Amino acid sequence: MKYLDFEIRGIDVSQYNGLIDWSKLHDTHFVAVRVGYGRVTDSKFVINWSGLKGKAYRIPYWYLDYYSNHDTNSSAIGISDIEWGRMQAEKCWNLLKDDNEGLLFLDIESASIAPRVETVWKRVEVIAQAFFDEFDKLSGRVNGIYCSTSMLKLFSPQFRNRPLWLAWYTSNTIPNVLTRIKDYGWTGKALIWQYASNGDIDDDGIGDGRSFGLPGPTLDLNAWLGSKEEYEQFTGGEIPEEEEIDEMVQKVKVLITNLRRRSAPSLNATILGYAVKDKIYPVSEVSGDWLNIGEGWIYGSPAYVERITGELTLTLEERVARLEKVVFGESHAL
Repeated sequence: MKYLDFEIRGIDVSQYNGLIDWSKLHDTHFVAVRVGYGRVTDSKFVINWSGLKGKAYRIPYWYLDYYSNHDTNSSAIGISDIEWGRMQAEKCWNLLKDDNEGLLFLDIESASIAPRVETVWKRVEVIAQAFFDEFDKLSGRVNGIYCSTSMLKLFSPQFRNRPLWLAWYTSNTIPNVLTRIKDYGWTGKALIWQYASNGDIDDDGIGDGRSFGLPGPTLDLNAWLGSKEEYEQFTGGEIPEEEEIDEMVQKVKVLITNLRRRSAPSLNATILGYAVKDKIYPVSEVSGDWLNIGEGWIYGSPAYVERITGELTLTLEERVARLEKVVFGESHAL
């Protein structure tokens, strides 16, 4: 299959990809960047995260260290599984909190220097749950899981409603992937499919990592599993809404942390920064679904802002339902 055949596509990187020249990034909508693992920051996280800003949508992921607190050669030996998961979440959030783009995925897979993950699964789930308990609270989001197809059946029900990023290299169509995920009992929204790790974007048998600015040919390739509208909502972009923004809106309160301020009412306009969550802004101009808040234009979806016109136009339940739609799908009940 060819990379460009997917309408929305991305790559993922870590320190193992070496020093990357992000000026060469092409034909890519999103890039997943490893933040770290255990109590360790990925050695290329800072340079990758800053180098990518404005060039692609950045998705952070964290490798779950499920073994160091049971390794007699590790300084983490003896830390309880719950505390170990919480510590990893705090470390990850401290690296992201001042420049967070959105949803984080927890990478759950076997490590080469540890027991295989499935042989200590009970421990893995305790650590993972503690991570999510802490990180979801800190980030204000329901964060996701990255894993392979062989692991889907291992997860207990409390994990299966989370957003999913699936690694599966033997399937060749998005419908096949979605069917497998459903058959394995996953109820969360399937968002990303990592379909290859060889970097071959044109299906000629040769890795193309160097064309993306990597020092080598191999590279993980990904496809978006949802619709274009779901991707735009996931990234904080423009989403078609049935109802129009009231042009009499005088003020708006920002509901999310990653709402971009742009130089014009368009997704193609320059990003000026981010609106401040919970701050109330005066609205000086309306253009379709876009609102001018004096410091730039923001997209005025009810999922992102509360319109203040004397009384609320959406209930809290309605706003939460809009935010959770892309994560949990249509069938999720509050």
